[in-house]
Amino acid sequence: NFVIPAQSLESVKQMAIESLKQQTISIVDSESDGDETRGNSSDCHVFSLHCPITKTVIDTPVRGRDCSHLQCFDLRNFLHANKNPSAGRWRCGVCQRFLCCEDLVRCGLFDAMLEDLRADVSSTRHKVSFETDGKWKLVEQKKVAKAETLAGSVNSKDRFEPEVIDLSSE
Repeated sequence: NFVIPAQSLESVKQMAIESLKQQTISIVDSESDGDETRGNSSDCHVFSLHCPITKTVIDTPVRGRDCSHLQCFDLRNFLHANKNPSAGRWRCGVCQRFLCCEDLVRCGLFDAMLEDLRADVSSTRHKVSFETDGKWKLVEQKKVAKAETLAGSVNSKDRFEPEVIDLSSE
């Protein structure tokens, strides 16, 4: 029987906040004497609550202990996808790094986000914004134009008519 270690919500939140802080870029104002800099940083990380392996909602969020990303994948999907591993080696569902079951950790942050947002997650609304203050929210997905709308905006005389080439021999 194998137990997957868990990382607490607070420890993973702290890792994500530190990661955001490390993305800060200093910009020197060209009109100043060079002493004044202002910080410009990424305000958030965006994660998906969909498993990258199956594109379904994550049930048990895990990732490789040594992977550099915070994005998780679903444990059951990982085990199923790797039931016949190539050369006997398993790969991370996000970065494709080699790992084994002993390398997996369960993510407290993803557990908390899923507990909080699972009811609102859908096939088109699954991205979560993790802010520098440690809070998260679902990201509103942009609407995609329907194919009918795009097709209707093209003049019928401007439409491409494919050329048919007969390859059958006579």
